Amino acid sequence: VSHCCVEKTELSHAVLDDRIARTRQYIEEHFSEPIRIDDLTLMTHMSPRQLFRIFARVFRVSPMTYQQNLRLEAAQSLLRSTPLRCNEIARRVGYTNVYYFHRVFKKKTGLPPRQYRLSRIQGLANEGASKPL
Repeated sequence: VSHCCVEKTELSHAVLDDRIARTRQYIEEHFSEPIRIDDLTLMTHMSPRQLFRIFARVFRVSPMTYQQNLRLEAAQSLLRSTPLRCNEIARRVGYTNVYYFHRVFKKKTGLPPRQYRLSRIQGLANEGASKPL
């Protein structure tokens, strides 16, 4: 009898892990789009509370914070590697309000987007200048 209970518990953890992994994958593939909690709960067949609790246990953040972190990582990458204007970068990573993007970006990195870009450019220039020829 205990054998059946162990298999059932392992199976339920595997199913939960699969649903959380699918949730993470969905967020990663659609991070720049609006994601509704209702869509995630329908996809996982979990209540919002259960989804948030399990997702946070696995990834240490809520699904929405995970999405925001992905957006900010993409914005940092675009600021470092492209000459795109901040409002275009905000739009590309999923922020419709550029002022909100600036506020969230500064809170996360400590710098406004423009200053972040300049500090990265200056850092690369200083790094290149210090290398021997």
